[in-house]
Amino acid sequence: MPDTKSTRESGRTQVLRDLLAWPVKRWVLPNGLTVLHLEDHSADLVAIQAWVHTGSIHEGEWMGAGLSHFLEHMLFKGTEKRDCLSIAKEIQAAGGDINAYTTFDRTVYHLELPSEAFALGIELLRDQVLHSTLPPEEVAKERGVILREIDMGLDDPDRRVARSLFRTAFRHHPYRHPVIGYREVFEQVQRDDLWKYYKERYVPNNMTLIVSGAVSEALLQHELRQTWALEQRKKLPPIPVPQEPIQLAPRQEELQGDVNICRGGISFRVPSMRSTDAPALDVLAALLGQGRSSRLWRTLRDEQKLVHYIDATVWNPGEAGLFWISYYCEPSRHNEVQDAILAVLGQIAYEPFTVDDVAKARRGALVNEINARKTMTGQAGRLGGAEVVVGDLDYPKTYFARLDQVRPEDLQRVAEKYLQEQARSSVSLVPERESTQATAEHQKVQAPEFKEKKLSNGARILYQVDRKLPKVHLRYSALGGPHFENDDVRGITALLANLLTKDTAHRTAAEVASSIEQVGGAFAPFSGNNTFGFSLEVMPEDEELALSLLEDSLLRPDFKAHTFGLERDAQIAEIQEENDEVVDYGRRLLRRYFFGNHPFSIDPLGEVRHLQQMMVDQVRDLFKTLVIGGNTVVSVSGDFDEEELLPRLEHILEQIPQGKMPDRAPLELGRQQGQWEHETKQREQAVVYRAFADVGIQSGDMLLSDLLEEICSDMSSQLFFRVREQQSLAYFVSASRVLGLRQAMFYFFAGTHPNTAARVQRELDFEAQRLREGGITDDEFQRARRRLKVRRRAGLQRIGARAAQAGLNALYGKPINDWLEQDAKLDAVTLDQLKAHAAKVFAEDSGVGLIVAPERKGE
Repeated sequence: MPDTKSTRESGRTQVLRDLLAWPVKRWVLPNGLTVLHLEDHSADLVAIQAWVHTGSIHEGEWMGAGLSHFLEHMLFKGTEKRDCLSIAKEIQAAGGDINAYTTFDRTVYHLELPSEAFALGIELLRDQVLHSTLPPEEVAKERGVILREIDMGLDDPDRRVARSLFRTAFRHHPYRHPVIGYREVFEQVQRDDLWKYYKERYVPNNMTLIVSGAVSEALLQHELRQTWALEQRKKLPPIPVPQEPIQLAPRQEELQGDVNICRGGISFRVPSMRSTDAPALDVLAALLGQGRSSRLWRTLRDEQKLVHYIDATVWNPGEAGLFWISYYCEPSRHNEVQDAILAVLGQIAYEPFTVDDVAKARRGALVNEINARKTMTGQAGRLGGAEVVVGDLDYPKTYFARLDQVRPEDLQRVAEKYLQEQARSSVSLVPERESTQATAEHQKVQAPEFKEKKLSNGARILYQVDRKLPKVHLRYSALGGPHFENDDVRGITALLANLLTKDTAHRTAAEVASSIEQVGGAFAPFSGNNTFGFSLEVMPEDEELALSLLEDSLLRPDFKAHTFGLERDAQIAEIQEENDEVVDYGRRLLRRYFFGNHPFSIDPLGEVRHLQQMMVDQVRDLFKTLVIGGNTVVSVSGDFDEEELLPRLEHILEQIPQGKMPDRAPLELGRQQGQWEHETKQREQAVVYRAFADVGIQSGDMLLSDLLEEICSDMSSQLFFRVREQQSLAYFVSASRVLGLRQAMFYFFAGTHPNTAARVQRELDFEAQRLREGGITDDEFQRARRRLKVRRRAGLQRIGARAAQAGLNALYGKPINDWLEQDAKLDAVTLDQLKAHAAKVFAEDSGVGLIVAPERKGE
């Protein structure tokens, strides 16, 4: 028989060789602009990104002011030829998306749009990045928006921990300063300061332009000559960046706040990504804390029950970084957790990792590389990381060559070298104590339709072969969630979904995690308002393992009391974590006020009091009720041989009992009277919500609601323009839905200062009135329709997204390939139909409003 391990290794080598042989073209224009081009016609999309080689560490005398981040915001506020709305509006009118981000060493402006709109995209990006005008009135407005964003960061427990860890680990390097800046320094920045920084740093010879997608080199060269090549090279003063001296003793900081769960982090400084030790450090982090078979997870969570969550990663922006361990635990145990983490690190010297362990991490790195290249935007991001962050376009080849040389003894060596006690920085955030205050020619590649096979017990198999990437995705989906839960066991479906990925008759939970992570695969549960299940994604040669795991999960789950208790407590911790976040906390309250006695009044995760009383036998009973043939859909997409896979899958699914779904009469929502509720949460910001009754997934008007949400959510929406751009009342304002099969909740939400919550409340009511009274313009309608079309096109890039949508369509009684017909259905919608639908949804004196804000002093 062939050596399976050798075959896998040979296959991995070939996949890697093919993956790294991408046909990237690189050239430098006379003005110093570096251009990278990857031609890919697998989807009619193109990603265009401008990487500006400047970030928060380059702000010189204004260090800690957040100039780079401020400028990122301002470059959406108008140019010499476009006003403050046109940038986002033009891209979204073409069906695209545009956004930006700022980090320590770079600012990236990125857009993705249909390839036929490429000329618009590349011209607009040049105009935005190099010809913005920073209008004084917009500077004043955006200052208020960023102040709200700073408040959000102070309210976010995870961000607080991250900021603490950076300032603890870095005492001299500017990594110690938050990218967004400090409020008191930010408030001193004037428009002239911003303009000077813009003109000094935003020059062609300090940028890299990346184009990935269905655009030929000839078309790219033509458009460059008309746009970017016309710019002039400029002087570029050097910005000295101080280096961090060697750390000589451990450092520690404890924060206190209004939280339920302790969040903590331990870090050690590590060298540049260019270091030959970088791959070994990545492998060490993967084996210590990435996945449920990792040492830290297995020891601290599964065996010692000290943490709810723990992971390890290497954060490295290029020059120097951190080996970073994060965890969530009960507040009373965070000292034990830190000791236990250090004990696991100390064991590396005499409990070395194995050759198989290293092979597992290598495979995980390969899978991550494949996953990062699934989309045009992902491909452009990988190119930018290599060229800009590391400085070598071929860095992935160098990295994987070095990764292949990593041996178990290398892990011991780098652990001893970098994870030293005197180099440790530790931080934690615990609950505060009572006394504490606190258009090219291209070949279109259309994703094939799903085919369907129905089995005698009612189970359904949906399958789609797509060989673009060497991945196979299997997804089990079933109806479940709040409608199928008794009132005293809310959240049990989510717990069942999680336990289906744990113990079976053939494998323990640890063995399940180890087996899938050994091959770099993914095995994850999902649950929501209407469905639950799990997904498996592996490389083609590991298809049999995926089928074996699916078979055990559906036919031979073993709901062990130990694992049940562990996962139940983790779900409780997740609810507590959400309640620490003011937006999530408010969203949970909004459901309660809006849905009343309806099952959707409680989030699918459930409530703490229900979970605390839950017993493992109740999970077993729910499994028998819901995992039946007539409620089973397995969708498969990717690189597989249907003649081999389908018979194996049929044999598994035919063994599921036919069963009968419980008869649950759908509950109708009562009509709310438009009342406003107020809740207190001690945070820096207030969040305002306004909710209305809407149609559900199975309604023929669902597409109209999709359009309404799109109209109210994008950056060029009238709501966004009035609340954020004109009045600077909020950092974020948008719309979303909680979807059921027959009914839904459509809601607006906005984050603002407590003093302006009432004004935001009036604006949300005004927006509902505008929509109710037929105020939707043809421009809004056409833009939303184009954006929904492009989102569908973008979704076709991922096999997992296709498998998920096909499975849900089957469960919801829709044609399984319904998503392929969405363009035609959208084209059939008229503006009058949308206006009539909006009048129903936003009916006068209906719905519920909620304001979550801190208690005012003196009240």
